[in-house]
Amino acid sequence: MRKVVEGIANSARQSRQREAELRKAMEAQRARLLGLKDGRNEFTVLKRNVESAERAYDTAMQRHVVSQVESRASQSNVTLLNAAPVPGKPTQPKIRLNIALSVVVGPCSGSRSCC
Repeated sequence: MRKVVEGIANSARQSRQREAELRKAMEAQRARLLGLKDGRNEFTVLKRNVESAERAYDTAMQRHVVSQVESRASQSNVTLLNAAPVPGKPTQPKIRLNIALSVVVGPCSGSRSCC
């Protein structure tokens, strides 16, 4: 009887030891799993940051290209060869020439059969 009781006690002790080892292993796995979840959450945040930075870069690149095109478009290939001289006296209306032209062109402007 004593050997049977000692065997059962020994088996119970080994079972408790095995149970304690399994609990420790389970706690280690739980800690590892929580660490992986935290890492995954951090990865998601970093991934969103990268996507946001990519969009900002693309927008800045598009603005840069547009500004380059606009700056090239505003440049011209015209060069000033000689500056125009400033007139010595101001121009005035040529009254006699204007009257003569109005007499010649005037009657024709009102009728259709003139020209």
